Amino acid sequence: MAGYRENLMIRNVRIRLNSATLEQGSVFKRNELVEVDLGKFIDEAKVIEQIKEKVKVIALGIHQVPVINSYIINVTEGAYAYRFIGNTQGIKVKIPVDRRKVTDHDAELRFFYFDMEYRTWKAAEIQVDGNGNEFIEPNPGAEYFAGLIKAPKCQKLRYLLQTFSKI
Repeated sequence: MAGYRENLMIRNVRIRLNSATLEQGSVFKRNELVEVDLGKFIDEAKVIEQIKEKVKVIALGIHQVPVINSYIINVTEGAYAYRFIGNTQGIKVKIPVDRRKVTDHDAELRFFYFDMEYRTWKAAEIQVDGNGNEFIEPNPGAEYFAGLIKAPKCQKLRYLLQTFSKI
């Protein structure tokens, strides 16, 4: 930058998002809690009727959850993560996945929860029903998201393998 003799420091920057981004529901204010309809997580209407007074699901934005590891790509639909509040014992839920974000078919799709004791994200135990649908049994107060695990690409390893294949 011609004309400046000292380093330029920028503080208190605001970013304005367009209305289309805000309508998608992916951006939340830091302290805002948005309750989500249970129908997004449970297919059976009679189960929803039985538990709707006991269980609440809160959609969380990126600033409301702990940082996710760099080798995991968040592909959760409708929010960055979801928190299940109330008596979740015995219920099975599905975490919505945005299939448009799943472009790498070599990556492994998993569901993660935040373990408060160890202060880290861990893979949730997945159960599969007779129709091939994947479900989890959420812990009360835990935060969940769907993510793709991507193996890092190593250029040196690729060249090494090419060299060995020529020998």
